[in-house]
Amino acid sequence: SNQLVGANYDAEAKSYKVTDTGGDLTVNLTDLHDDQIMIQGFTTEFWFRQISQTGTEKTFLRIGSFDGNAVDYLNLQVMINGIQLEWDNFVIHATSSNLKMFDWLYIALWRQESSWHLLVGQNNQYYLSSPSTNTPDNMRGIGNLMLRASNVDGIQYYIRDIFVSNGRE
Repeated sequence: SNQLVGANYDAEAKSYKVTDTGGDLTVNLTDLHDDQIMIQGFTTEFWFRQISQTGTEKTFLRIGSFDGNAVDYLNLQVMINGIQLEWDNFVIHATSSNLKMFDWLYIALWRQESSWHLLVGQNNQYYLSSPSTNTPDNMRGIGNLMLRASNVDGIQYYIRDIFVSNGRE
């Protein structure tokens, strides 16, 4: 079925329209973690188009990282002119005054040499964050994704072509 609570398939836009998830809409991932520290290998990429924002909440996608004991969340957030990744004590962002947040954005996030990298693209122009620094090295993989939207305090958006890979060397 193409129906999820708070995320309905929009045939015209060929994407999910995410407007009010009532909290976090969890997408469970199977076997994307193990006992080994994940130095590199995780990638997620997708297309995103903001519809509107109400209130101050900026998070639209949460990525559940497993540290061997519990799941902690990396938060992808909308900015005025780009996207940022926020997790515990670090923030990286890919921004440009050329980005139009209400048009389709290509977003890619990956882990390489124990650092996170964020890329945002639009109209064949790509903006890359600086690599994250001082990030915990205890990550063992990804447990789930959570879509978040609210028509009271949050982002409403379209999302499509979500790709998640946990390739390891």
